[in-house]
Amino acid sequence: MSKSLVEDVAKLKIFITDEKLIKEFIRNIYAEGYSVKKAFLSFCEEFGSSEKTYREFYVAYYKIGKSSDVELPVFSEMPIVALLHIFENLNLADRLHLRNMCRHFKIAVDRVGWKLKEAQLIVIERCVMLFIEPFTVNYENRDGSCYVQCDTGARGDEKEVTGGDHLEMAVNDFCNMIKGSKHDLVKVELDFQNCSPDEHDKFCRLFVGKIENISPTEIYLRFWTCKAVASFLKLCSADQLKHIDLHFHDEELLEYNEFVNLNHWKNAKYLKLYCKYLPTRFYQNLSNFKVLSLRPDQSSVEDIDQIKKLISEPNQLSAMVFQSVAALDTVYIASAFGHRNVVQEINTVKYLNYEIQFSKRKLTIRHENLPQSALSLDCYFSN
Repeated sequence: MSKSLVEDVAKLKIFITDEKLIKEFIRNIYAEGYSVKKAFLSFCEEFGSSEKTYREFYVAYYKIGKSSDVELPVFSEMPIVALLHIFENLNLADRLHLRNMCRHFKIAVDRVGWKLKEAQLIVIERCVMLFIEPFTVNYENRDGSCYVQCDTGARGDEKEVTGGDHLEMAVNDFCNMIKGSKHDLVKVELDFQNCSPDEHDKFCRLFVGKIENISPTEIYLRFWTCKAVASFLKLCSADQLKHIDLHFHDEELLEYNEFVNLNHWKNAKYLKLYCKYLPTRFYQNLSNFKVLSLRPDQSSVEDIDQIKKLISEPNQLSAMVFQSVAALDTVYIASAFGHRNVVQEINTVKYLNYEIQFSKRKLTIRHENLPQSALSLDCYFSN
């Protein structure tokens, strides 16, 4: 391997199709301490700067990391367009490989995102979504007939499964379609805006009975009734819940007593719950969850002020959150929770004999009588 970086990078022309040279090159790049940016600039000097250059260099750079035992490059050093090119040029297996290897990808994206304008953030979000091949499902009752619509997402393919008056047939066809796709990750969006409560509940029961072999799954709930959510949680086995990320789009149903007080949440310890907010009473169940994500989609100034107030006031949200937070593996503090100003202004929260401290990547809890003993949890701030 030549000592000249330019000469080394010139081999990209060859190693884009040669895995052995890819592996050799990346090890030398890391060993010599060259940054991604420096390597790319040298590559441009040699071959010119163009969209094709971006694509070839960064896709190759990812493949280098994949074919070696070194860590993957830091994504925050890459131009946004390069990120997009990487994900668009990887097949599903490579996307899943990248997703599994890069646990800190979201952190890197967040780190970049804080410096970007809104339009660029949309590009990043698109990159993240390209990690999975999602199914979007819409079930509606139109003129007395029901149908399930399947959109496979990244490829833009759309399939419609019509069950007529036979809801069970539609659900069966839909679930068989998912199983037959051999997707490793499935995103399911269930929209019940135009359905009666009875149809809602029936669909839920049929669907839960069919998703046993579909995992892991992200389930997006739109316009669900309390009755349907109760049925869903009651019918799901503990093993199924290990593989389900549950997203709420219509969080107002969380306010209802019949939902907040559901005993079914006791069995949901593996469930990942994503929602804009949780009513105060709901936090008594917080310790049941392995992962909790409060993820406001759009954070207004009022949202941020309200969250600051809740977190900083003893015996309010902070009391219930931090009584149970030790049971969580990871705390995701998203959007308004991760807003820079919020973190700075409420950097330390006092609750009873505990001091709760927010930092850029950690949530640390200390007992005042045991200052050297602290519980430290990863915090993912998604802004």
